[in-house]
Amino acid sequence: MSGRYIRLLTLLIFSPCLAFGDAPIAHPFVAPIFTDHMVLQRDQPDPIWGWAKPGETITVSINDSTASATADTDGKWVTQITPPPAGGPYELTVTGSQSITFSDVLVGDVWVCAGQSNMEFGLLPHISQIVIDVENEIYILENVILRGEYSK
Repeated sequence: MSGRYIRLLTLLIFSPCLAFGDAPIAHPFVAPIFTDHMVLQRDQPDPIWGWAKPGETITVSINDSTASATADTDGKWVTQITPPPAGGPYELTVTGSQSITFSDVLVGDVWVCAGQSNMEFGLLPHISQIVIDVENEIYILENVILRGEYSK
């Protein structure tokens, strides 16, 4: 290859890096841990966080509770929202220069479980080996959401 083609190839490869070298890294507006169908811990303020333009005010609301935060110089923001009573489903809305609404948000006890490879097993048929009349036990659960696919 001639030197001319090498210079042209180098320019084509590195020009996007030069053009966008100072561009800010794109972050999600709200941390990816927050999604539809999430569960917030009841009876305590829950932190909600994300990224925005520095100095931007962010408002978070769920039911009758509202909280706000201002993004710092790095664009990071965090606030704590008091959740509504246990239950749901609720909608959680985060608003700034953009807005996002999470639906089917429940409020209750959040459990973090880890360490056992058998945690991936479904409730049936494994529990039927230790619980007599498991179908009826699942059916009489008061919380319909917990029954899920096992309801009659």
